[in-house]
Amino acid sequence: MALTELMVKQAKAEEKTYHLSDGRGLALEVRPNGKKYWIIRYWVSGKERRSSIGPYPGVTLREARDKNHEFRRALADGKIASA
Repeated sequence: MALTELMVKQAKAEEKTYHLSDGRGLALEVRPNGKKYWIIRYWVSGKERRSSIGPYPGVTLREARDKNHEFRRALADGKIASA
């Protein structure tokens, strides 16, 4: 299920770091200190790689989706080193 701005805003810190997935590799990482970060998760040769987009609310859900789309396009075009 895709995230909504309200779901992102209401995400509360827990004892351990957890992720809320938006789909297509975009996730919101919620840390125990309450900080929230947008992460792009992708796989190369069977290994997970991660790229940070920035903190929420500095980067909105809409901006994170746009940056994820741009990142995936650049990755597919070979403009981003996949190793």
